Amino acid sequence: MAAVAQPERRFTLTKETARIIYVVAIIVMALAMFLVAWGESQAQAAEAAAAGTASEFEISDVFQPWSWIILAGTFVITAVHSIQQRLPFASMIQISLIILLLVCFAMIAQQYDRDFYRVGLTALIFFTLLQVGYGNISPDAGFRKAMIGTVMTIVILGFVVWLSISLVPWLIELG
Repeated sequence: MAAVAQPERRFTLTKETARIIYVVAIIVMALAMFLVAWGESQAQAAEAAAAGTASEFEISDVFQPWSWIILAGTFVITAVHSIQQRLPFASMIQISLIILLLVCFAMIAQQYDRDFYRVGLTALIFFTLLQVGYGNISPDAGFRKAMIGTVMTIVILGFVVWLSISLVPWLIELG
């Protein structure tokens, strides 16, 4: 008896469904940004009322949470596009990470607000470390193989960080 390889089943989306998800993602991002701004303005107004002063809400107070919302929305949109293209899971994550890295570079390059810079730099470090792991995983890998590779990457990076922290006192004594 010959074993017949089963083709890997991949989740797919039609163009219409993908477009609907794109629109919904953008609406959810806009709604989340509005709710963050509204909540922050309400919180500052309540603090000002309790202190008996005028509220001094500025839109720049919400740039940091807005940055995370933009990154999350970018990931959702790129993931939906990759699913629509019927890409394997590892390829979907790799493409999403590359797009997120570009968005992080844009956040770092802008000179308008420091909060965008901070979020962009923090996310760039995290996404770069994650990309190192996914760069060593086959683009054809499914969910299970990709998660095993991700866990292995996290363990190795954790060990390197732990080793670095453990060696610092000894290296300082060497002087």
